[in-house]
Amino acid sequence: PALFALLGGAKRWLVRRPNASFAWQSLEAPRESLSGASLPDGWEPHVWQCTQREGELLWVPDQQHHATLNYAADTVGVTMVIDETEPFTPLHAAAQSGAAAAVARLLRDGAEGG
Repeated sequence: PALFALLGGAKRWLVRRPNASFAWQSLEAPRESLSGASLPDGWEPHVWQCTQREGELLWVPDQQHHATLNYAADTVGVTMVIDETEPFTPLHAAAQSGAAAAVARLLRDGAEGG
C-alpha cells in the first residue's frame, strides 16, 4: 500500500477496479483526451478515477494497479510506501477501522494514546 500527499498542482488518478479485466491496460488514448472528466470509450468498467488536488492525501491499497496524469506544469507530491502493515500502531488501527473520534483523540493526545 502507499499514501500519496500532493503538495502542489493537480493529479488525475486511474485505478484498476478489483476483479476488473486486465484488458484496460491495452487501451490507449492521447494525453489530451484524458484532460476532461469522462473516460475514453471502454474504460469505465475497468477503472476508478479521481482528481487529487493540492493538500489532499490519496491511499492506494496493496497490489492496486494505477496510472496518473499531472494536470499542472509543476505537480509536486510525496509518497510513503508501506511495505509492512503489521503490527499497526493505535493510530493506524483507528484510521483503518474508520474510528474518527479515536483518530482525533490520538492525534491530540499523542499516537501512543497516553
